[in-house]
Amino acid sequence: MRWKHPVLGEFSNETLIHMAEQNGLIFEVGHFVLHQALKAANDWLAVCPTFCIAINVSSVQLKNSGFVEQIRDLLALYRFPAHQLELEITESGLIVDEPTASDILNRLHILGVTLSLDDFGTGYASFQYLKKFPFDGIKIDKSFMEQIEHSESDQEIVRSMLHVAKKLNLNVVVEGIESTQQEQFILEQGCDVGQGFLYGKPMPSEVFTLKLESHAQA
Repeated sequence: MRWKHPVLGEFSNETLIHMAEQNGLIFEVGHFVLHQALKAANDWLAVCPTFCIAINVSSVQLKNSGFVEQIRDLLALYRFPAHQLELEITESGLIVDEPTASDILNRLHILGVTLSLDDFGTGYASFQYLKKFPFDGIKIDKSFMEQIEHSESDQEIVRSMLHVAKKLNLNVVVEGIESTQQEQFILEQGCDVGQGFLYGKPMPSEVFTLKLESHAQA
């Protein structure tokens, strides 16, 4: 989600979440985002039956006991397959209240929702959280890709994270892919999914619909 302010310009997803948390509006904003995302995703299913959508979850949402019911009701409303909804959770969302977060994530897991640990590798307890919570995958933070072509240490770190993920049967997405060289590196390491400007930039849903239809017809 992006907000283009007429004076201040475009606000990123991270900035919007932070502002909503600071102003006590995260529940309303979070519900709006989930509602709009699943509504659009339901339309995209008609074009691509295997379509999956990933949505960021705020640390505040992980403290809301009604969050799971909110997800369940929206999935039912739009008849969207639970396993094709991916919720991305950062470490900061887990640190705030681990017992509550654990309860919510386990209930979402039972519901069938896909859970991913976002910005993996940037926190002090990333690997520990893979043991504690029912994650289906990780998203390796883009900071490890910025100098990947020249930094042997970054290359080894990414290789290690991919190795651990494979051993744990976790899905892996590498963020920050902006060049063909970065893409080639992750392919050589056996990672099939990358995310970044090499593949596309944020765009209005109408534009994305046209691109999806064009891809489906190709």
